Amino acid sequence: MISILSAVVAAATAGALGRALARRRILQLEALVEQLRCGDLVDFQSGELAPDRAAAFREHLARCKICESALEDLMQQDMALSLAAAPREPGRRR
Repeated sequence: MISILSAVVAAATAGALGRALARRRILQLEALVEQLRCGDLVDFQSGELAPDRAAAFREHLARCKICESALEDLMQQDMALSLAAAPREPGRRR
């Protein structure tokens, strides 16, 4: 009887451990996918992402403060470059 109980406990423990390890691996893979999404930042900002990837990046952007900040920086840089390239009115200084 004790050996059967020990086997049941061992199997339950192994099952719980296996589920915990599987869940941990899933979380690691989800984190990796999020990191890979960061690589879409420049293409997203320039409008070069396919619609489905752009939608996935928008979802990522809502969760990733690093990408949110980097996108804001890129937009400010684009604005500065646009202003610098704009034709000047004669007699006006910048």
